[in-house]
Amino acid sequence: MFQEIILPENNVSRFQKIRLPGNNVSRYRLSNKYKKISLLNIKPQKLIKLNQDILNILKSDSNLILAGGALRTIIDANDEIIDYDIFFNSHCDIKTVIEKFKNIGFTVYWECPKGELFNLRNKNNEKVQLVLPNVFKSPIEWLEIFDIRAGQIALHNNILYISKLAIKDIRKKLIFLENVPYPVATFRRIMKYNKKGYHIYQKEIENLLIKSSNLILSSQLKNDDDWRKYSID
Repeated sequence: MFQEIILPENNVSRFQKIRLPGNNVSRYRLSNKYKKISLLNIKPQKLIKLNQDILNILKSDSNLILAGGALRTIIDANDEIIDYDIFFNSHCDIKTVIEKFKNIGFTVYWECPKGELFNLRNKNNEKVQLVLPNVFKSPIEWLEIFDIRAGQIALHNNILYISKLAIKDIRKKLIFLENVPYPVATFRRIMKYNKKGYHIYQKEIENLLIKSSNLILSSQLKNDDDWRKYSID
């Protein structure tokens, strides 16, 4: 069950309510882990790399959450946007959402057989990934399952949610792992970050190998191969 807690008035975000899962301890931890910042409080030049048409769609549709790498450009102006990962916080008509993107020049070039992932591209080779899970999540719930901490940034309803440690990681170009449900996907993502100039400590690599071994062993016992999944890019 989700409950509302009140953030301190002197919090950097200056927003009052946040919905978080779990007990009081975990809710307190998450409320202190993330900052909430109004898009109105961010200088326009920091948003210049983001596709403004996509931002307008996000502003008009409260079901959509932009999260991950594209938003790193708000902190690191030299970063390049590879794609826009868009998640959902409630059920909606995916055909209507796709139509909105078609209206700004995007077309679907690949669709997951299960209908859980749609890849779109425009003539400028900008890429959008629409991620449709079985369970809808709030912005912070989505960020809590991200594998690389530097990607824990989300935009929803004109509010930016960002892990305080993610800000440090982006500025120092460091890779720290949070969750590794799909080690193959995580490894591929680490390689992409490395090409952007990010570094990872040996301890993080060791932890990745240990977690991967445990996942593979668990999968063998269950007779499945979920660990091989690539998940989203």
